[in-house]
Amino acid sequence: MVGSSMDRLMNFDELLAHVTDISMNNSRNFHHPLLTPLKTSFTYECDILMHLLRSQIEMQFWRFFPSLLHLHDAHTKLNTWHAVVQSKETKKYGFGSNFLKSSPLPPLYQWLWQAKAAFVSKYSLYFHETLAAQSSPADMKGLISRQGQACDYVSKIQSFQRRSDAASVCLVFEAAGVEDYQGAGYHHPQESLSPPKGLDSYPAIFSYPPTKPLDRWPSIVMRVSDRSNEFTLMDRVVHFFDQQIGSTYFLCRVEPRITIVVIFDTKKSEKDNYIKDFVYDLAMQLRGNKVFQNLKPKSTGRGLTLKTLVKERVLQPGEGLMTINYLGNKFKGDLLPDGRIKSQETSKIFGTPSAWAIYCKKIVNPDKKSGCGWASVRYRGKKLDSYKNNWYRQKRIEFEKEGEALDEEEMTDSDSDGPHEQEIVEFELIGNRHPNHDMNTMVELTSFQSIGRMQPFTVTMSSSAMAMIDIHAHLTTSEVVGYLAGQWDVTNHNLIVSHAMPVRCRLGDGEKGRAVEQALYAEMEKLNLSLVGWYHTHPFSPPLPSLRDIDSQLEYEMKMKGSNDASYTPCIGIIVSPYVRGGGQGMSASGFWVMPPPEHKPQEYGRPMSIQFTIVQDAFIPKEALYHVRDTVRFYKDSPDSVVFTDIFQDRFTYWDKLKTAIRLLDKPRTSPEVVNSIRVVDPDVLMEAPKTVSPPSTQMPEPVHPDVSALEAPPSTEVVDASVEKERLLNQERLLNQERLLNQERLLNQENPKAHRSPSSPPPYKPPSQEHLNQERKQDQQPEYIEDPVYEQYQHSQQMKEYQYDKKHEYMHEMQEDYREEMIDEFRPPPPNYHQHHFTVSSSYEPPPPLNDHYKHDEPKILHTAEDRVLESQSEESHIPVHYPESLARDPWATPSHPDVPQQVSVGESEPMQPMDVDSLS
Repeated sequence: MVGSSMDRLMNFDELLAHVTDISMNNSRNFHHPLLTPLKTSFTYECDILMHLLRSQIEMQFWRFFPSLLHLHDAHTKLNTWHAVVQSKETKKYGFGSNFLKSSPLPPLYQWLWQAKAAFVSKYSLYFHETLAAQSSPADMKGLISRQGQACDYVSKIQSFQRRSDAASVCLVFEAAGVEDYQGAGYHHPQESLSPPKGLDSYPAIFSYPPTKPLDRWPSIVMRVSDRSNEFTLMDRVVHFFDQQIGSTYFLCRVEPRITIVVIFDTKKSEKDNYIKDFVYDLAMQLRGNKVFQNLKPKSTGRGLTLKTLVKERVLQPGEGLMTINYLGNKFKGDLLPDGRIKSQETSKIFGTPSAWAIYCKKIVNPDKKSGCGWASVRYRGKKLDSYKNNWYRQKRIEFEKEGEALDEEEMTDSDSDGPHEQEIVEFELIGNRHPNHDMNTMVELTSFQSIGRMQPFTVTMSSSAMAMIDIHAHLTTSEVVGYLAGQWDVTNHNLIVSHAMPVRCRLGDGEKGRAVEQALYAEMEKLNLSLVGWYHTHPFSPPLPSLRDIDSQLEYEMKMKGSNDASYTPCIGIIVSPYVRGGGQGMSASGFWVMPPPEHKPQEYGRPMSIQFTIVQDAFIPKEALYHVRDTVRFYKDSPDSVVFTDIFQDRFTYWDKLKTAIRLLDKPRTSPEVVNSIRVVDPDVLMEAPKTVSPPSTQMPEPVHPDVSALEAPPSTEVVDASVEKERLLNQERLLNQERLLNQERLLNQENPKAHRSPSSPPPYKPPSQEHLNQERKQDQQPEYIEDPVYEQYQHSQQMKEYQYDKKHEYMHEMQEDYREEMIDEFRPPPPNYHQHHFTVSSSYEPPPPLNDHYKHDEPKILHTAEDRVLESQSEESHIPVHYPESLARDPWATPSHPDVPQQVSVGESEPMQPMDVDSLS
C-alpha cells in the first residue's frame, strides 16, 4: 500500500480503498464465538485507520469540519480499543509479576496513536487561523504538547522566520476546480458559495507573520500555477529570484493542492542549505509519509547503526565530521571508531544520531520532542539518510546478483554478538509519558548530589549475594531476573541484602513463574528474611534502566511503602551487564531507585536515581546460596541460549575467564576463599558433563572445607571421605609431581632415622613443632592474596595442595614417631637380672673401699627424665640424704636405680645421648 518512495506524494484515496476492501472482505470470516475478541480488535484497527485516512483527504481539500469529525472518531475508538487491550493484560501476581514481562501494547495500536498525533498537529497548522480565534496561543501550545510526539509546526515556523530573516512563510491552497469549496472555518452544510476566481482562488491557509504579503501575491500565484506539474514530478525545493522587486522565493509542494512558499526581501543563494533543508523537512513532515513508512518493520533504519557503516568503511571516524544545522545554530561532533558521536561543544558521547539530535535541538528549542537523527545529522555535509539509502541499495544489488531478494527487515547490525544498540537519553529529554514511547529506551541515572540531596538510606550487600548475581548473569545470553532478600535496619537506615535468589524460569512463562515466586517467598519466610529488591540483566546493553524498568521499580516501591512509616521498607533494583562491549573484562553493575513524579505532574515518568551500595565479606557461604548456584547451573545447562565458557569472548579471553574476572575485579574482601570456591562451581565440565556425587568432607577437619556444590545431592553429612577420593577431586595436573615430592621426603627421613642401626651418639630425632606454631603457620598459608589472572589457577591448586600435604605430613610424622618410640624402648629397656654375670668378670679378692671414703664414687648411668620428673627430682634434692650403696652395686652397675620414681619407658622426643660406662675403672 505504501508508495515506492517515502518522499513521494501519497495517494490517500487509494489507501482508503484498500483498507475498506480488507475490512469488508474479512469482517464476515469471524464465525466462531472464540474469535469474537479477534474480530473486535480487527474492527477497531480498520475503523481507526479509515477515519485517519479520511481526515487526511479532507485536509487536502482544506475542509475544516469534516476533518475534525474524523479525527474525533479516530480518537474515541483509540481510547475504546485501549480499554479493551488493557483488560486482556495478565493480572499482576505478587511483587515480581512484572518479571514475566507481560506483553506491551500492540505495535499497530502504538502506530495508530502516533499517526493520530501527527495528523492533529497538521490540522492545527492548516486551520490555525480559525482555532486561534477560539483559544489563546498558550492553550494551543498545551494542546499540541499533550499529543506526545506531535510537532508544533507554528512554533517551528516562527523560530525559522526570526533566525533566517524571512519576510513571510505561507501555505498556499489551490481552490480552483474544487466544487464544494467553502473556505476556512465553520459553515452550514447547506450553504453554497460561488467558486473563487482570480487571485482569490489561491488563498493563504497559513501565513507568518499574520499579515499576508499582498504586494507579492500575484508573483506567488504565477509561480505556483506555472510550475504546478514541475513541483509534482521533480519533488524538490524550487528557487526563484524576482529581479523586478528584488525578492527571493523558495517553493515546495506538500499536498496536490498545497504549497509552501518562503519569501525573502533580499537575494538568497540557491545553495543556501539551511533554508532548503527547512522547507524540505517541513514538507516531508506534513505529508506524513514517514508515519506510514513505519508500518514496515525496521524500514526507518533502526536495524542499521553507525557502527555498521564504520565497520564496512562507508563512514570513516574523524574529528568534526558530524554536523547538525538547526534554526541557524551549527553543532559539530566527532565520529568515534565504535560508531558513537562525541559532541565538540559539551564533550558528551551519544550512542545514536537521534540521541545527539534530540540533545542539540533541546538546547535551541526546549519544546522539541523528536530528534529525526538520520535526517538531521550530516556527515561531511551530507545527510546520513543518503548514506543509509546507498548502503541499502548496494546490499540489494549484491543480493540480486546472487538471485536473492533483499528484505530490509533482515538488514540488521552486522555484529552478531547481541541485539541492536539501544538509545540512551537524559531524563530531562523524555517529557510526559505516552503510549507510543519506546519502553526500551534507556535513561541515564541521576545522582543525589546533582540535585542537592543525600542518599536516603545506605545499602550493604553480602559478597555471596553479589557472587550469586554474577554467576546467574553469566550463564546465559538472555535477560534474567531474581529477588534480593535481607533485612531493613530502621535505626541506622541501612538496607542489608544478604541473599540473592534467582528466578529460574523464562520471562514469558507465567504459570511456572508464579510457582517459582511462591517457592522463593516460602524460602524467605523460612529464613526470616524480607524482600528488599530485585535484580535483572541487560546482557549486551549498559546497566541503565529502561522506561519499562522505571515503571516496574516505581510500582514495587509503592507496594513496599505500606500504610504508614513504621511499615515502610525500601526497595532497590540492581542491573548487571555481563557482556556489554567497551566495559572491560569485568562486569558492570549499578543500583537504582526511582523518585516518584511530583503530584501536580502525574503524567511524567519517575526519575531514576543512582544508589551506591557497599559489598562486605561473608564469614561463610550460606548453604542456600550453594543450592541456588547448583540448581541455576543445571537450569541453563541444556538451554539454547546458554553460554559456552570455552568459547572466546574477546581477544583470547574466554567466557570462563570473563566470569572469574567479573567476580574478582571488586574490593579485596570479595576474593575470600568462599567466593573463590563459588567460582569453582561453574567449571565448564559441570555444564557439559553429568555431575559427580561426592560426599562432603568430615566435620572434624581443623578448618572448614566447602563441598563441590555442583555435585551436591543432599545436605552435608559427617561421613569421612576416603583420602584417595579427596585427592583425586582436589589435585589435577600437579598431582603426580606432588606425590613424588612426598615420597622423596619420606626417603630422606628414613635415611636420617634408620630403624635398626641407631647409634646412642646420633643426633636427636625430629622434634615436631608446637601446636600453636602449627596453627599460626597454617593460618598464614591459608591467607588469601590477590593474584593476577595468569597465575590464578596455579595459586588455587597450590592452596589445595597445602591442605592435603598438611594432613599427610602429620599423619606420616605421627606413624614415624610411634615406630621410633618402640625402637627406643626395645634398645634401652632394662637388662635381665643375670645380665652382668655373662658380660662382666670381677676378681673374688676384690674388696671395695669404705662406703664413706671419697676414693671411689659411683657414676650413675645418665637416664633421661621427663620434664615432670626433673621437677620432682629438683625438689627432692633439697632434702636428699647421701645413700650408702650396697656391696652388690659395684658388681651389678645396671641394677634397678635407687630412685623408684624414675620411669622405665623413656620419651623419644626428650632423649639425650647416653654416656658409656667405664668398666675398667672397677678393676
